[in-house]
Amino acid sequence: MFTWKITSVSAKDGLITEAKYHVLADDGQKSVDTEGYWKFGDPVLRVAFEDVTEEMIVGWIKDEAIQYGQNIVESRLQEQLVALEKREVLPPWVPQVFTLGDK
Repeated sequence: MFTWKITSVSAKDGLITEAKYHVLADDGQKSVDTEGYWKFGDPVLRVAFEDVTEEMIVGWIKDEAIQYGQNIVESRLQEQLVALEKREVLPPWVPQVFTLGDK
C-alpha cells in the first residue's frame, strides 16, 4: 500500500509548477519511504488554484510518473520492499558489506 503526502507546492501565475512529496510503501510487515520534488512538465490550470486538493496533485504526479506502464516512484519503493525480504539482518557490531544485487 502506498500513502502519498504533498508537503509543499510552488506556483507561478496561479499554476502549480512543482510539488514536494513524501510516499510511504507498507506491505504490513515492512515499510520504506521516499521524498522528492516533482516539476510538472506542462502546468495547465484545470482547476482554480484555491480549489486544488492534495489528491489532485498526487494524481497529477502519478500520471506524469508513468514509464513503461508503471509508476516509477511506486515501483522503486516496491523494489526496496522486495530487497528487504532478501536482506540478511546482522547485529550492529558486525561490519556491514555492500554488494551489488542480482539483476
